[in-house]
Amino acid sequence: MATMQPCAGRAPEGARNPNGTPNALWNNEMLAEVHAPRPAPHDGAQRNNLIPAYTGFVPQTVALRDVPLLRFAPEAVQKRLEAAARQRVVHRTELLFSEGQKADSVYALQSGRIKLVRYTPRGKELLLHLVGPGETFAEAAVFGEGTYPATAVAVERSVVSIWPRSVLLELVRSEPEVAMGMIASISRWTRLLASKLVLLTQRRVEERLALFLIARSGQRKLRPGDSVELPEARHLVAAQCGTAPEVLSRTFRRFEEEGLIRAEGHTIVILDPVRLASLAAGTELGHES
Repeated sequence: MATMQPCAGRAPEGARNPNGTPNALWNNEMLAEVHAPRPAPHDGAQRNNLIPAYTGFVPQTVALRDVPLLRFAPEAVQKRLEAAARQRVVHRTELLFSEGQKADSVYALQSGRIKLVRYTPRGKELLLHLVGPGETFAEAAVFGEGTYPATAVAVERSVVSIWPRSVLLELVRSEPEVAMGMIASISRWTRLLASKLVLLTQRRVEERLALFLIARSGQRKLRPGDSVELPEARHLVAAQCGTAPEVLSRTFRRFEEEGLIRAEGHTIVILDPVRLASLAAGTELGHES
């Protein structure tokens, strides 16, 4: 498998951050909130708290009214938010905004995928988050320091709804439901990043990959022969698991050799769901990667 290539040519120089760029992080689809103190290395009861609460693939397209910012708002507020939003189509590899750029908008993804990345001084791309349909992003930047902390790049053709900062601030001041929605969204991002940190510092690669596969199954009760689809490029799967593509490939091969899975292109057939769940829960000893 080819190694992940830096995308230095995809982003302007201003998108690179030479100071303290974090490692590739975990995808939101794979995360649950951390409600317990730091678990013991192989305490399965506690470590199960980190198994994702993800219930399945997100739909390919999400109506604007189903975005969390609007979903629970009164009808009148929904109409104001819909009227204030403008829609934009972003094509594959197209920049939505760059790190360091003035933060003048909040975004809601309705279809496609957007990756939030940072770049090392050498131009290596580091994935912070892979945004899926129904998610909003850039809220903290708009209400915080005033610049985007990451670069947003379309992974595929995507449709986003955009609220200008000035319009959104006016709505926040006049509509308490909008203010509460923004606070809830920023709080979700805080919990997300905390969960990512726990997973990356306390979980081995085998456990992260097991969690990833279970998350992608929708956490249904897996049976031998069930399959999980991984449509994205393998380097994106690796980045979401917080590892390098070559390490991910070795871990997939190890899973196959040990009879946990069978890989058929973008389809992963689950052969031993019990052992896979044990790995995800941190109750099975494995190889260090």
